[in-house]
Amino acid sequence: MNLLNKSTLYSLVWMLPVMVIAGFIFYFIIHKQIQDNTDESISEQRDLIVRNFNPNDNLAMQFNKIGGDEVTLKTLPFGKIIADSYTDIETLDTIENEMNPYRQLITSFDKQAQTFQLTITRSAIKSDELAESIAIALAILFVLLLFGFLTLNRILTYNLWGPFYESLEQLKKFHLDDESQIGFTTSGIKEFNTLNIALNKMTQRIVNDYLSSKQFTENASHEMQTPLTIVKTKIDLLIQSQNLRSDDMKIITDIDNSVNKLSQLNKSLLLLSKIENNQFGDKEEINFIALTDKLLNGYADNLHLKNITTEKIFNEPLIVNMNLFIAESLLSNLLQNAIRHNTEDGKIKIETNSNSFIISNTGVHLNGNEKLIFNRFAKFSTSPDSIGLGLAIVKQVCEQNAIQLSYPYNGSFHTFKLNF
Repeated sequence: MNLLNKSTLYSLVWMLPVMVIAGFIFYFIIHKQIQDNTDESISEQRDLIVRNFNPNDNLAMQFNKIGGDEVTLKTLPFGKIIADSYTDIETLDTIENEMNPYRQLITSFDKQAQTFQLTITRSAIKSDELAESIAIALAILFVLLLFGFLTLNRILTYNLWGPFYESLEQLKKFHLDDESQIGFTTSGIKEFNTLNIALNKMTQRIVNDYLSSKQFTENASHEMQTPLTIVKTKIDLLIQSQNLRSDDMKIITDIDNSVNKLSQLNKSLLLLSKIENNQFGDKEEINFIALTDKLLNGYADNLHLKNITTEKIFNEPLIVNMNLFIAESLLSNLLQNAIRHNTEDGKIKIETNSNSFIISNTGVHLNGNEKLIFNRFAKFSTSPDSIGLGLAIVKQVCEQNAIQLSYPYNGSFHTFKLNF
């Protein structure tokens, strides 16, 4: 959830309960005020009736509606006092066939040595309708206030956080291999200006460190490769010499193998560094089936040497958008791994779908933690040709190109699955 939505949600979580509680309080206050006014009006009616009441009048015992109120009188034992009692009641309207609300006062008074019970009943329909109307008006007002507050809050928040989002867009466009400097705009908010200054310094340090690391890696690789090439050339000349004894030839051959391995290690480390620094651009549509066939032809001698058979199941074309050199490195390392760690008379199966590449090879069970198989210099076999970086390169390529890599082992086949 983004910042604006989260701040709006917090505002809603705080405002809604407050407004609901305030609505109930306002309704209660309005209803209580109307009820008090009604009770006061009924009390005035009572005082008027009591003041003008004459027990000797024959009609005094039978009151009709007085100002719309239902008034009844009945005699009580002399001296029996009934305290004023205001209650809400409902009676059935036979015409409308519904219950109507009423406010009723029951009281007593003495007149000429007699005690009477007085009951005044007044319709509360208008009072309730007034309270409901006011409550509806308040509810509408609350909704409008809520909508206005949220709209204003969102506009203000967006305007206030505008410089932050501009800086964020600049960071999204930032690339280490881009020579142009990242530029943050100055805003009227001190905190964002301070943040932009810190980001400028940080990105500049990152670029400088990246360039230094890149230059060091390239220089170190070049400086190491040059003497290795010289040593390799001298060893080749020695091997061609006719004056070497068999023991000397064995020693020189071991040296040659070590030099070859060191050279391969140097190239692999340089490749890993370039992949990590994302130095390979120029992506294009790569046909993985055609590239796989091409690489397999190059490894024909290795396959023949161990009598390894290949089974290709190309269900659907697999076209991937990536750098050609990186794609070749990815597939060649997978194929080399499948050949190097295969058994004599083994088998390699390659299967493709529209979004996956699966390569499986026969081989013995790994000696070690399978979860470490993609770690650098992790070795699970005694093969002298392995330098422990092939699968690390595969993993790094997959991470840089958003490819899901998995390694299941079913007891007879080691399988590497790539999901694009």
